[in-house]
Amino acid sequence: MRKAAIVALLGLNLSLLAWVLTINITSAQAQRTVPPDYLMVSGKIARDSQAMYVLDLKNQVLKGWYYDVNKKGLVEIRGRNLAEDFKR
Repeated sequence: MRKAAIVALLGLNLSLLAWVLTINITSAQAQRTVPPDYLMVSGKIARDSQAMYVLDLKNQVLKGWYYDVNKKGLVEIRGRNLAEDFKR
């Protein structure tokens, strides 16, 4: 019984190996060819607070959020209109 199980598993492994060697695997594309619309960056805003900043490239707006432990939720940081800021 044990010898038959080993032979069956060996046959199964060989058939799986043959299948893996014959399939056509295409590579995954990690990045889009279209430029992204948003960039997201994390940063520290206080000693024990982290913030998340999102830059909207299409509208040229910077927004930010941080997690408030007392409210147990995200609080929005005043955003910036970068198009207006860079006109100066």
